[in-house]
This record gives sequence, structure tokens and C-alpha cells, in this order.
Amino acid sequence: MILASIRLSRRRQVDVAARYGGEEFIVLLPETNLTDASFKVAERIRKTIQKAPLIWQHQSIPVTVSLGAAILHPEDGSGDDVISRADEALYRAKREGKNKTCVEKFG
Repeated sequence: MILASIRLSRRRQVDVAARYGGEEFIVLLPETNLTDASFKVAERIRKTIQKAPLIWQHQSIPVTVSLGAAILHPEDGSGDDVISRADEALYRAKREGKNKTCVEKFG
């Protein structure tokens, strides 16, 4: 469902999705503006997952996801910096009611 929500091209992979931890995934969106396109992609992922319930023993189980988005800043020392900010945004989304996308706070 994540791959269905990101930009892929026959000639080259535009966006990259990878498993980061047990229940965590990272989606890299090169040359994407945080406040516009990356938020829209995250929301597209969230809505796609929400629309596809898990079917188990003939029962439909709703599935939701919380997402955090951040950008790589020129002053970041490593990818860990941007991951940390995305993680903070993710946990804010969970605190604010789950099934939500939050972006890093600026300033």
C-alpha cells in the first residue's frame, strides 16, 4: 500500500520506501517540499491504508496509521537528525488522536 502511494517511474525509482524497524517505515521523497508534496504523499499513504481493512477469519478489522514528516536540512550532520524530527512528528500525531499526519515543527 505504501508503494502504491509514492512516485515510481519505469525508468527510475523516484521515491524510496523501506522498512526501518518493527512497525516503522521510511519513505524518502527526493526534492520534495515538506509543506506541500510530502504532506500530500503521507496523507495519501494514510488514506490508502485506512481504506483497506485487514480481513481475518472472515471479519473486517480496521487499520489506521500515524505518520510523521520531516525534511533533511543543510545543517543536519546525518540522516539521524531528520529521522529524529520525523519521529517527534510521528509521536505528536499519536498523541493528537492517531490516524493522522504531522510534520516537524519549525523554529
